[in-house]
Amino acid sequence: MGVQLELLAVRKLLEGARRLPRDAYVSINVSGATIQSVELRDLIMAVDRAITLEVTEHEPITNYQQVASMVEGLTDVRLAVDDAGSGYATLQHVLRLRPQVVKLDRAWVSGVDGDRPRQVLISGLISLAREIDATLIAEGVETPEEARTLTDLGVVYAQGYLFGKPAPLGDILAQQ
Repeated sequence: MGVQLELLAVRKLLEGARRLPRDAYVSINVSGATIQSVELRDLIMAVDRAITLEVTEHEPITNYQQVASMVEGLTDVRLAVDDAGSGYATLQHVLRLRPQVVKLDRAWVSGVDGDRPRQVLISGLISLAREIDATLIAEGVETPEEARTLTDLGVVYAQGYLFGKPAPLGDILAQQ
C-alpha cells in the first residue's frame, strides 16, 4: 500500500499547490517505487507548473533507467536525490541518475563548522555536483556558523530551521 499512500499524498500536495503563486517552487518527495509508477507520471503530467521530484532514501531503486526515462519525458520536471549520503540515497543514486539537484543529508551538515573532514567531504560533493551539472542543496542548516562554513565551501543553496520552519500552507499564504 506504500505506493498508493504516496500517490494520495502527491494528489493532496498538487491540489494545495494550486493555491500557490505560479512561480512557487514545488518539490515532492517520492520513494524509489513510486517514482517508477505510471500513476505518478499521470499526476505530474496533469499539472501546469514546474515540479521537482525528490527521490527519498527509504528504499532502493530497482531500475535506474526506468526512473531516468520517466523524468526525461516530462516537461518542467527536475529530479533530485534527497538526503544524499544516508539510507539508500547513496552516491550510487547520484552517479546513476545524474539528477539536476543533490540534497546533502543534514547528518553531513550538522556541526560542519567544527569538523574539517566533514568539510572536505562536502567539498568533494560540490565538485561532483558541478561535474554532473547539478545544484547542491545543504539540508538541515540550523546555525549561522554552519551556514557561513557552507558558504565558504561553495554551497550556494541551503534549507533548515535557520531559514524557516515547516508550516501549514494557509499560514504561509497568509504571510504573503
